[in-house]
Amino acid sequence: MVAHEIAERIGLHGWDLLIGCLSTRDAIGTDGLFEVDATAKAVEAFSRSMGVEVVVAQTSPYFELLPEIAAEFPTIAFEHGDPSPHFFDEDAEERQRVRQNKITNVYPQVSRVLAISEFIRHDIEWPTAALLPNGCDHVVDLGPKDPLSLAERRGQPLRVGTLMRLGEGESRYKGVDIFVDLVGRFRGGEDAEFTIMGRGDEAHGEYWASLGVEVHLNATDAERSAYLRGLDVFVSPSQWEGFNLPLVEAQAMGTVGVAFDVAAHPETTPCLAENLDEMQHILCVWGRDRELLSEASVEAYHFARAKFSWERTAKLFAKHLDEVATQRGLV
Repeated sequence: MVAHEIAERIGLHGWDLLIGCLSTRDAIGTDGLFEVDATAKAVEAFSRSMGVEVVVAQTSPYFELLPEIAAEFPTIAFEHGDPSPHFFDEDAEERQRVRQNKITNVYPQVSRVLAISEFIRHDIEWPTAALLPNGCDHVVDLGPKDPLSLAERRGQPLRVGTLMRLGEGESRYKGVDIFVDLVGRFRGGEDAEFTIMGRGDEAHGEYWASLGVEVHLNATDAERSAYLRGLDVFVSPSQWEGFNLPLVEAQAMGTVGVAFDVAAHPETTPCLAENLDEMQHILCVWGRDRELLSEASVEAYHFARAKFSWERTAKLFAKHLDEVATQRGLV
């Protein structure tokens, strides 16, 4: 999605962005999208045939092949980060090996490293990485919520929701157990009612429904936007995020977002909780005082819309491409 949003805008800044990936099955858009094997030979052949001037990798396994093609092409590692290995029991050692390999063998060999947040710049241990955050204006701008609409719901349970993948592989760092705990603290639904949206199957839906959580499986983009707008509060129980786009999307839709004071969250929301007790307290306060909720929602909306723009991202990305190409004598 990040590549797609940049590609839509970077033409105004003198570049065309071709997107190569392992599979185009679930991709956004189709123009400029190609399936390219993750081998140096395949990437070099594709780049030569398409007249590519700079090669940018956004993820493994493409990161790992950049040093092999760096002699022929200027290369950029665009890091979105990887969750810390300690969140994973089965393959923690392999994840640590991949992480260390990039630090030792990839970043030193490329023309430039870009990081999606200040936190990622620190987390990948590459302090010279340049900052290139996401935008949020791919979601429709409905403006801040009308304070009267929030006030009219005074006395009704606070509508609290989250977005997350519903499988088990990422459950530890996504804070699934924490969200379950939060739901349990409001058992009965008098003060708050909880809902969750994400990719999953019927078994996932049945599990959350058994906890009294309203479930939205495999929603469309339009349904996702309506969901975010319809919440009173978006909560992110995640313990690690390189950026946390859903949190920013919710705020850009006019819904205040609350997250723990970890990872990139201080960069992506003005409302942080130190722990679960504080998150519960914040929800209780907003449940009682809808004027405070309205003020926080308006602040969150302006925070996201003013700070995160795909146009600024594309313009800055083009600037890095210009500089890297110039350094190699291509411009």
